[in-house]
Amino acid sequence: PRSTRDRSSAASDVYKRQADTPTPPEYRYDNIFPITTKRVPFLGSIACGEPVFANEEHELYVEVGTNVHADFCLQAAGDSMIGARIHDGDIVFIRKQDMVDNGEIAAVIIEDEATLKRVNYYPDKNLLILHAENPSYKDLIYTDAELDQIVILGKAVALSLIHISEPTRLRRI
Repeated sequence: PRSTRDRSSAASDVYKRQADTPTPPEYRYDNIFPITTKRVPFLGSIACGEPVFANEEHELYVEVGTNVHADFCLQAAGDSMIGARIHDGDIVFIRKQDMVDNGEIAAVIIEDEATLKRVNYYPDKNLLILHAENPSYKDLIYTDAELDQIVILGKAVALSLIHISEPTRLRRI
């Protein structure tokens, strides 16, 4: 068996050889920039209208730029958020957080149903208003004990107009 000194010396030689190996040159051009991406889990669809049962996919991912700071994404289903330019089939990227500022758009669970709405919460009145961005839909208003059935999944932080049906963005692992 080798001694500890022999093993560390051998490891040092390997690292030294790796460091001595030339790397390909990096080319930089003013009109071309590198694109870096990451995978964001696709958890299914979310209602943009009446809340629907929260359905989650766990094997699908959407590849996005590293500048999108999201934990997961959902496909919009419905037309209640068209005033915020979120249309049926769009991909909405969500950053997990259990509270959002008033006026921000969030993914919200109401009992077992998920919806995407603009949130306005008034703790002094014990009042939550989930506002649709389409005048055809009424606000969803919750007070007192009804608030116990509401969970904010997170804040909408980005939107992709590339629908999930385009296979280049969706990867199954």
